[in-house]
Amino acid sequence: MAAKKAYDVQQLKILKGLEAVRLRPGMYIGSVGQRGLHHLIEEIVANSVDEALNGDATRVDVEIAKSGWVTVADNGRGIPTAIHPEEGVSGLELVLTNLHAGGKFDADGYKFSGGLHGVGASVVNALSQELKAEVQRDGYVWTQTYRAGVPTGQVEQGAPSKKTGTSISWLYDHTIFEKDVRYQHEHWQRRLRELAALVPGLTLTLKFEGNALETFKVDGGLSDFVQHLVSQKNGVVPVHKQPVRLTADELDIALLWTDYDQEVLAGFVNAIYTYDGGTHIQGARSGVRKAINDAYAELGRLRQKDEPFTQEDCREGLFFVLSYKMHDPIFEAQSKNKLTSSEVQPLVHNWVAAQLKDWLLLNENRPEADRIFQRVVEARDGRLAAKKARDASTARKGLLGSTTLPGKLADCIQKTGDTELFIVEGDSAGGGLKAKRDRNLQAVMPLRGKIENAEKNGEGSLTSEAIKDLISAIGGQVVTIDVPVKRNGKMVTRKKLTVDVSQPRYQSICICTDADVDGGHITTLLLTLFHRFAPGLIRDGRVFIVEMPLYRVEHKKRGRLYLFADEELQGFVKKGEIKTRGDGSPDIMRFKGLGEMQPEQLKEVALDPTTRRLRRVTIGDALEADEMTSLLMGSRVEPRKVFIEENALDADLDI
Repeated sequence: MAAKKAYDVQQLKILKGLEAVRLRPGMYIGSVGQRGLHHLIEEIVANSVDEALNGDATRVDVEIAKSGWVTVADNGRGIPTAIHPEEGVSGLELVLTNLHAGGKFDADGYKFSGGLHGVGASVVNALSQELKAEVQRDGYVWTQTYRAGVPTGQVEQGAPSKKTGTSISWLYDHTIFEKDVRYQHEHWQRRLRELAALVPGLTLTLKFEGNALETFKVDGGLSDFVQHLVSQKNGVVPVHKQPVRLTADELDIALLWTDYDQEVLAGFVNAIYTYDGGTHIQGARSGVRKAINDAYAELGRLRQKDEPFTQEDCREGLFFVLSYKMHDPIFEAQSKNKLTSSEVQPLVHNWVAAQLKDWLLLNENRPEADRIFQRVVEARDGRLAAKKARDASTARKGLLGSTTLPGKLADCIQKTGDTELFIVEGDSAGGGLKAKRDRNLQAVMPLRGKIENAEKNGEGSLTSEAIKDLISAIGGQVVTIDVPVKRNGKMVTRKKLTVDVSQPRYQSICICTDADVDGGHITTLLLTLFHRFAPGLIRDGRVFIVEMPLYRVEHKKRGRLYLFADEELQGFVKKGEIKTRGDGSPDIMRFKGLGEMQPEQLKEVALDPTTRRLRRVTIGDALEADEMTSLLMGSRVEPRKVFIEENALDADLDI
């Protein structure tokens, strides 16, 4: 056994300057994949938008070149370039080379700001192969260049200029980010459209990889934004004509109830998208519930036998955009995914409850308010009907003494703990997994072919026996409920199918398909089903994808290895590290599908926690995920055609 290395003062290291960012980039930008790459732009754009939030800029231009260079320019005040009296370097160099250096630590420089920690610009610089800064202020153009966060020279004074503003250009460091990572056009179209709606008077432009210049300016603010969100969903119809718009100096909200069966929400703090929500969202949701209950009761419509509306009732079908501006917000992390400022929740709750109640009670709003009340009543009655149906089903199961499960399901023995359900493509692979699984904790459900597209077919897909069996295996059920709706001025009852997975039978649901186009399509259909009808499974972190290998090789030093990309194989072949067979050829096995793998191999790549590779499915950006699901899996052909045409050259095809 090797001797233990000594732990003494020599092992204590100090990372100076931006070394820590380059060593642990995930701490600062969340990941080194596409999300982290986009976060670099987000940090610089946030600085420009901060200028606009404080009335010092009217334009932000974003250009993303095919080469990977990105430029973000604004017509704000320009980063100060004079020598800092204490640090002895220019303000520009100070901002770009020091963590926690900036003008946003008090209210003198900025009243509202999305960039709070003085970290963003320096992190972008640290993670860039090259960066160029150009500032116009004090009557001149000032420039400075960097490599890997280190200045290549001093700030240089250039030509005279009467303009003001900052332009930052950079090329991300390819040695830090994942191979083949790239920027996504649709993401920045959506993000700049959001910012245009959030910041009145701001014009934003996007030039993406040589395409035509796109301009974003939203005169209607959040009302236009929420209507745009509704327009992205297939066949969704608003139940009232115009969004409810509630505004104050620091809070702006637009609400639009529809016939959709889910909530679509986007929350922002100082124009930063908080996709994990936070205290502002919690306060707004509870405020909406209180306003609707109080107004409904004050109108004398809440009968004694009626159950008050829950948040779930008030949120069903609600498209909801909230923008909150505040000084010194507290976020969960540097990536600013979630607001945690505790004082915000009661403030937003009280304001929304009072403002929305007043709006609902105004005589001039009565027709619109009545439609909103009716939609919430429908949601409440549907929830109660679903509960009644579930209770009846549970009672029947109790009388029978067991729960009916699909015949194809090979269940596990334990009912609690770290149980896993493997949804596997094909009976052959299903048989191999059944033979080698841990029967105490692992269950297997084979699929025969592809399930229906739940986004395109809606609740009609729930009539499919394959989908009903799958939902039953997970521990849910398809429930038929009676929903009261108003048609032609009369109340009628509509039969509606919904899914209840409030008590899943397994801790983890693992999707296991071939590493080819068909397998990818099956995975997409399954994720679409969960996203559309059981989003709680994804939000709770229960859904995983089993990464299936393309090759198995016998390595000269490391023994048997499973490889998941052609590049991995080519690297080993090039170095001559793979053992040879009797005929002199490299010992390589190419997997064509799960059905051709031996049970022992299936155990290693899918079942054994020590050797398999699982990827948890998350909805990091719920709004973008919702839009992309509708775009790619919905019934509208033209937007999908445009998307395919724009991205066809980047597709990874298996032909």
